Amino acid sequence: MYIPEARKTLVGLTGIILSLLLLNIISFLNVHINDLGQNDAFFKMTNFNTEKNIPSVFSSLLHFLASICLGFVALSKLTVKKFVIFWWTMSFIFLFLGLDELLRIHENISGHTGVNEQDSGPFLYTWILYYMGGLLLLGIFFFKPLFQLPRKTLLSFIFAGILFVLGAVVLENVAGKYIWSNGIQPDVVQIIPEIFIMYSIEEFLEMFGVSFFIYSILKFLHLYRVPVVIKKVTSS
Repeated sequence: MYIPEARKTLVGLTGIILSLLLLNIISFLNVHINDLGQNDAFFKMTNFNTEKNIPSVFSSLLHFLASICLGFVALSKLTVKKFVIFWWTMSFIFLFLGLDELLRIHENISGHTGVNEQDSGPFLYTWILYYMGGLLLLGIFFFKPLFQLPRKTLLSFIFAGILFVLGAVVLENVAGKYIWSNGIQPDVVQIIPEIFIMYSIEEFLEMFGVSFFIYSILKFLHLYRVPVVIKKVTSS
């Protein structure tokens, strides 16, 4: 893998994300201009907050691609110290996140915390507490291998993680609190302008965060993977 190829991958993925964002905005404006509901076919197909449509499938594919790249690192020989279990665990996590994005597993275990919105603390939905708890445990377990990564790779991973968490956790929870505290009904929630802006930024940050993570892995592989030497067979 060459660094220019890693950059091309990031540029290509970002281009797709921006195209999907544009379609998401166009379909939202179309709903309001033509006085349509959130069940409009074009809106459902391109909306960032709808499951099993074009953006959600693409987001799942991004997670699966990250999982494959992480697995490739686990299988590769590197010029730096490698903790194989770290890379395989990360690969499994992104495989699960891809399935979760596609099947909305977290929504099946979700629900608000059961307290008043003013007293619910930073998290409204129970799935966020479970996922953040798991992330904290993994962070403790993999603190050493993570911080033994080359500095530039570590900073790139942290940057990608911050983008992802801002979208998947922070904005998800802010939007959830807004919906719950204002009593917004499910049949109109996706076409409320304030909610639309929040979930559009949320999904953009998630998708771009994973894309930047993939770029960082590809760059890491180029810099530290031991090249495979193919021996030529000479005839006697």
